[in-house]
Amino acid sequence: MFDRKIWDSIGNKKTCAYRMGSRKDTLCKNKYNLTGICSEFSCPLANTKYATIRFENEKVLLCVKEPERSTTPVTMWEEIELGYDYKKALETIENKLADFDQIAIDRCKNRLTQCFEALERIIEMSKTPQDQLVARKKRMTRREKVRALKALNTINFEKEVGDELMERLKTGVYGTDLLEQFETANTRAKNYRSKRFVTEAEESDTKTKKKKKGKKKETIEW
Repeated sequence: MFDRKIWDSIGNKKTCAYRMGSRKDTLCKNKYNLTGICSEFSCPLANTKYATIRFENEKVLLCVKEPERSTTPVTMWEEIELGYDYKKALETIENKLADFDQIAIDRCKNRLTQCFEALERIIEMSKTPQDQLVARKKRMTRREKVRALKALNTINFEKEVGDELMERLKTGVYGTDLLEQFETANTRAKNYRSKRFVTEAEESDTKTKKKKKGKKKETIEW
């Protein structure tokens, strides 16, 4: 059912917010448009009685507009959720759109097949993992590299590895034989250091005594 006054005000190359021009046809951006073409038959604003198929959130909806609800924008469109059974969806379209033109019913059925094909593609794509594009943050990577290099320069790997090996040796990871050998070698090294320290101290004392003896008082002869 056409509303000639609305179409004369927005149609026929006049100002409309949903019109989008192309090389061949004039397209319509309204979400309730059945065909996507700007024409008097497929315009959802110029028709008080209209029906279309929408696909939202992986759900197929049959949207019906009646003249009785045209004055109330909130309840203007009746949304009927169609199931995932194709045959039952066709039956509901035929039952709900019994008073509509056959052309509108056929176009709703064609739109239904397109929606089901889109559902099948979505299911197939969900089964196979898709590659995800990730943005590369160059500044963050540079900062992380600089921090890592600074940390590597500050770390003394030889000392840390040595401390770790000593802890393992003390806990007995490498056995008792190596621990005993280490203890004996450690005691020998301590004894050698103590003896060396004593000898060096004695030598330093003798040197200081010799220096004191070698010094003579200078006397002035008249």
